[in-house]
Amino acid sequence: MKEESKHSKIAYIKKVIKEWGPTKSGELQLESSPIMNSLGDGNVCELIEDFYKDGVGTAIYDRNGEEIDWNNYEYEDLSEDLIDQIWNIIEQYEVFNLKFEKRCGS
Repeated sequence: MKEESKHSKIAYIKKVIKEWGPTKSGELQLESSPIMNSLGDGNVCELIEDFYKDGVGTAIYDRNGEEIDWNNYEYEDLSEDLIDQIWNIIEQYEVFNLKFEKRCGS
């Protein structure tokens, strides 16, 4: 059952991004980006920064906040917890776009 839930959430995420386009954590003004990995007692942190139709882009930062690398992951490779976080973010993204579209009379 959990796989079905994860699968349906991924399908929703892909549908919304296909309809409204890719987005970034910064554009969405998130309080914080979802944490993909944290290594070395927090000395290195990998944050999900970009949301694409087929997956996410992550930035890896050192303890000084310097970006040191970049990765991409498909949604299917992410944990259920991360999918839940992304699902919530993308749901708000869709709500925002629907409200904006309604205000503009499109």
